[in-house]
Amino acid sequence: MPPFNTVGIGKVVSRAVWFLVLSVFSTLIFQTGNSYAGQASLSWTEPTTNTNGTALTDLAGYKVYYGTASGNYTQSVNVGTVTSYTLSSLAAGTYYFAAAAFDSSGNQSAYSNEVSKTIAAQAALTVSDSGTGSGTVTSSPSGISCGTTCSGAYNSGTTVTLTATAAANSTFAGWSGGGCSGTGTCSFSLNANTTVTATFSAPQPTLYTVTATAGTGGSITPSGSTTVNSGSSQTYTITPASGYSIATVTVDGASAGAVSSYTFSNVTANHTISATFVPPTNTLATTPATTPSGSTTTFADVPAGYWAYPYIEAIYAAKITVGCGNGDFCPSEDVTRDQMAAFIIRSLYGDNFTCNGGSACSATTPYFSDVSATDYFFPYIQKLAQLNITTMVGTYLPEEGVTRGEMAAFIVRALQAITGQPTESFTYTLTPYFTDVPAGSTFFPYVQKLKDLGITAVTGTFDVDEIVTRDEMAAFIARAFLGMQ
Repeated sequence: MPPFNTVGIGKVVSRAVWFLVLSVFSTLIFQTGNSYAGQASLSWTEPTTNTNGTALTDLAGYKVYYGTASGNYTQSVNVGTVTSYTLSSLAAGTYYFAAAAFDSSGNQSAYSNEVSKTIAAQAALTVSDSGTGSGTVTSSPSGISCGTTCSGAYNSGTTVTLTATAAANSTFAGWSGGGCSGTGTCSFSLNANTTVTATFSAPQPTLYTVTATAGTGGSITPSGSTTVNSGSSQTYTITPASGYSIATVTVDGASAGAVSSYTFSNVTANHTISATFVPPTNTLATTPATTPSGSTTTFADVPAGYWAYPYIEAIYAAKITVGCGNGDFCPSEDVTRDQMAAFIIRSLYGDNFTCNGGSACSATTPYFSDVSATDYFFPYIQKLAQLNITTMVGTYLPEEGVTRGEMAAFIVRALQAITGQPTESFTYTLTPYFTDVPAGSTFFPYVQKLKDLGITAVTGTFDVDEIVTRDEMAAFIARAFLGMQ
């Protein structure tokens, strides 16, 4: 409230008492300076003489009287010997005030002149902020500075103007409440408790996506697609499964090495990261074999002079085959798809392997409806599917013969898997080696790679659709996995 003085200042009327006459008050006024709604600040001049003109020697203090009707003072306060006093917590309305002096015996003078003050009704104003940004709100008249002071009381009917100022990297989005809207100043007449909200917005960061994948035999964390704010960082942890090791981590198509952790710093573009893993290997199956000497034979139907004798003996020594029964190998019989699964998986792991990060393959959910969990070849076929060495879906056709083209695909994919590489990601010579395997053939990449690696020595035609016999299979397996020529 603005400061004001009362007019019509009068003197305190003395109260005659036979043993003491109190001196007069010279004036009772409202103090100048700040005056707040709900308060009345009074002051008076200390009396020095009694009404008979003698010196005042026994002044003990003052009382302030007040009420809501002129001359009818329903409340009083003993203020001691001070000559100014502020009454607080006054409800809205008009108040009348007077003061009186008293001596040490409790004798009191007459009331001073009366003054009055009207306390205006007040309303509370509260400012809140919202949104993703930040800023400050100030008010006129003063009282709100939010940030720090976000609420204040004003006389009812006061016109309040709020001004919003956005912080750096923020914008003021607008007002709500109090009848305010838009992004300019907010002015209104405050007649009741009111809440006004200022919304500040921060610019939305540019978002990028990092896509993480892991091959068989390990994990990358976090996996899948991760959204990263522009300028932020994202760290990935690469963890091989039990028995596996990290082959390579590829970032945006380039190798980052066999690292166990990788961080994208200050991200300003989409990225990819992938990890491949090297499975545990069968040491017998990866040690180059030697050609057996002498006339000792393992299988009765594979004599020492037979063309495939060295390869058959080598895969037997590596525990990749035990023959077809009754001491025979059955070299001229066709290789079936279930047998091929066993030959490939034993070439990679022997018979010591698991599926899906450590589970027994025999306990996993079947990939194929025509290969039951009780089938002898079930674990091998499950592992083959897990490694993506076979791409069959639904059925595997386990008893069908394996063509030379299919065998090329099995072997090349297996070589990729054992080195932790994607089974379909490899380079090969683009000029066809064989007239019956043109560039448009399904098996062209695999046959070309087989020739590039020296696993097949034939020229001219590959006989891609012919069924592989067991002796041919032994030669291919020994050359591919045992280092033989």
